[in-house]
Amino acid sequence: MKPTLIVLAAGMGSRYGGLKQLDGVGPNGETIMDYSVFDAARAGFGKVVFIIRKHFRAAFEKTFATRYGSAIEVAFVEQEPEKELPQGFTPPPERTKPWGTAHATLMAAPEVDTPFAVINADDFYGREAFQAMGDFLRSGATASASAPSAAVLSATSASATSATVLSATSASAASASGASHSLYAMMGYQVGNTLSDSGGVSRGICSVNERNLLTQVVECHHIRAIPCENTLSESDSAFLPPSGSQQIVFETDSGNLTRVPPDTPVSMNFWGFTPDFFSHIRHQFHTFIHDHGEELKSEFYIPTVVNHLIQTQQSSVQMLVTNALWFGVTYQEDRPFVIAQIRSLIAQGAYPETLNLVR
Repeated sequence: MKPTLIVLAAGMGSRYGGLKQLDGVGPNGETIMDYSVFDAARAGFGKVVFIIRKHFRAAFEKTFATRYGSAIEVAFVEQEPEKELPQGFTPPPERTKPWGTAHATLMAAPEVDTPFAVINADDFYGREAFQAMGDFLRSGATASASAPSAAVLSATSASATSATVLSATSASAASASGASHSLYAMMGYQVGNTLSDSGGVSRGICSVNERNLLTQVVECHHIRAIPCENTLSESDSAFLPPSGSQQIVFETDSGNLTRVPPDTPVSMNFWGFTPDFFSHIRHQFHTFIHDHGEELKSEFYIPTVVNHLIQTQQSSVQMLVTNALWFGVTYQEDRPFVIAQIRSLIAQGAYPETLNLVR
């Protein structure tokens, strides 16, 4: 059974200044999504579901409805604030923002009946990451972690010059409690490979155990590289790199800067799930709405759902590792770098000059 790819494309691009999902960055106007779909198709995915907003659906469908020919099945689903709400709840009339990445993923449920991956529309993940995730979803993901595959998974750098190889967890590793539960996956990137020169970024900083199973994802904001002379919190003073170099930091809620080692694994919102994940989202979303539904800017994130499932031992999440240099278009100023990176990958032979998926 071929896995499905869910592309989260409902974002408004406020920092970018427009619909960055539709912005061409390839030599023939290809979008980042085109490269993701191309990589997914050659990794064995059979369907792509785009999560979009009602007000730009027409423009989106005009671009992508027939773009990939028969290479991969395409579906479109809208994410709007009024969808999937608990009975009797009405959102504040001022609320126009959707409820976040977990809510967006839930929108795809009617279109998905296979193991599936979730990605952001504006992130370039690399061919090897899609291959590793596709391999996992075909042979490692299972709704019952009592007998997961031991298939070897690999993810390599964008230039395909190095590889990090790991094995899917065994049955005993997947379920520390001994109970049958879901086995999912997350593609991990090194935080030092995911920064933007144009400003701070948000990343899910990950903790894993000795079996490379995720134990926690903490959403951190304003992550950036700064000169070492800048003041850090006192607890970080022992971790300073040599004078004159740069350090990676994030801001706490109180405004303090906390250092992050550059090889710290982070989530770039590239997940692998089985369809049972939708019921987990729905259940937790109703709780979220009860607690935060009146807040105008509250968001319900995929890591929120994952953390709860890990803490309650309902699921395990295998971290798949890649040394690839992530790139994306958080800011308009990121666009020239993205164009140059794609050009470099084409020159290396990683991609054709014209994507043969695109019609």
